[in-house]
Amino acid sequence: MSSDRWIKRTVSENQAIAERMEHLYTKLKQYPLKTFLSNIDSLSISYRAITPTPKTNQTTTLLLLTGYNETIDKYCEFIDELMDRIPLLHVYMMDHRGQGNSGREQMVQDNPLLAHSTDWHHWIKDVEQFVSTIIQPTTTDNDNLHLFAHSMGGMIGTHVAAANPNMFKTISLNAPLYKITIGSTVLETVPILSPFARLMVYLGYDCVNTKGGKDVYIFGSDASKVDLVKFGGMKLSHCYEREKFWHVLRVKSVTENNGLPGVCMSPSFGWFNEVTNCYNELINVVDKIKCPVIITQAEIDCVSIQSDAGAM
Repeated sequence: MSSDRWIKRTVSENQAIAERMEHLYTKLKQYPLKTFLSNIDSLSISYRAITPTPKTNQTTTLLLLTGYNETIDKYCEFIDELMDRIPLLHVYMMDHRGQGNSGREQMVQDNPLLAHSTDWHHWIKDVEQFVSTIIQPTTTDNDNLHLFAHSMGGMIGTHVAAANPNMFKTISLNAPLYKITIGSTVLETVPILSPFARLMVYLGYDCVNTKGGKDVYIFGSDASKVDLVKFGGMKLSHCYEREKFWHVLRVKSVTENNGLPGVCMSPSFGWFNEVTNCYNELINVVDKIKCPVIITQAEIDCVSIQSDAGAM
């Protein structure tokens, strides 16, 4: 705990936070993990429905979309605090295809730790199906659905809202992935990421086992190397215990059940290419969004294409 970025707390205060996180994680798991099959390719998409009270016309329904390198279970504290503040709140959240508890595309079934995508439209279609087949049939007031989305989920949610102008009453985006930063002010003035991603896919480096039988990850970001010893490198929080809780959770996801359920921390170049295609298309569709939108971002938002530096 020598890092200067950690909030200074006593041992007992840190212990209380650690116990709280474990309690809220256990509390979240009281709502069973469920799945639906994607209409696109029958891939299994996992979700949780946090519905503590019977639905009424006064029920507020929230769709929560996570970022890359996350799972829905990471949001146990956030959801608990929302429930305390918003009466009759129901929360629905899903793991995107290729990460968390959801299935991986057939071509990478031998490596469940790899985040890969062949078409960014699939992320959008999965969310639309989730809303239309899981959320709306159990909602008494379909005009009272709100969206909260973080990072990659914000990019996906923006597309969903643009394609379905009447779906959400409000939209809240936390640090949406509207661009991948490479940490260089000079280089970021030149649009090099998209052409680079397309080139790597064209050369056959879109997924694993494509060149000489070797796995291909973006800049060596191999999820199998995740280790509790490396804790602290993600820079996701100023709270030691909260970041440790998440780090332990994702380490367990790698070491248990062959990487599932859990986190995907090894993006393929195919995934990289589809992400850049996805956010580059936003400029052509955002004007179709009709509901109120609020965008927030942390004062120090350290996001990198390196998988251990942050959640995208």
